[in-house]
Amino acid sequence: MINYLILHLLFIIYALNTVLGRMAAPYGWTDWHRFALLAGVLFLLGIYAAGWQVMLKKFNLGVAYANRSAVVIWGILLAWLCLGEALSWTLAVGAVLMIGGIILVSTEGDAHE
Repeated sequence: MINYLILHLLFIIYALNTVLGRMAAPYGWTDWHRFALLAGVLFLLGIYAAGWQVMLKKFNLGVAYANRSAVVIWGILLAWLCLGEALSWTLAVGAVLMIGGIILVSTEGDAHE
């Protein structure tokens, strides 16, 4: 269970890259705010890459990649929380379908082991 929590924490870190990138967009190319936000993106990508490599050793590859689709859900939630983007019923239905697929693949992998 703790491995799934760590895995999803890594996915939240990965989804934060999109939020930081969108926060950097309004600034000009030479503005220090843009450079600071993009440096944050690179830093978070490094943390994610290292963590992903470690977590791949602990999971079946199919289960790990099925869970990776949760990045979309975390991205939607972070965009709503941090950027004030609107949520819609279609996003909610899509998120429920993705969560169902993740649960299906994750529990199927546990049943075979």
